[in-house]
Amino acid sequence: MVTKTITITEDAYDAIKRMKRGDESFSELFKRMRVLEKHKELSEGFARRIADVRTRLKRID
Repeated sequence: MVTKTITITEDAYDAIKRMKRGDESFSELFKRMRVLEKHKELSEGFARRIADVRTRLKRID
């Protein structure tokens, strides 16, 4: 597995470290955060579609 080294401020490190679960690695944390972001994007997309359908249905009534 290839690894990369990044430089972040101590404040950023402390904030990220607080987000970690138990023995979760930083890599696992970042992957989990991306999955959560993707779910959020999907939810927002579905919400927009639902709102659009509701608007169209109101026009039909």
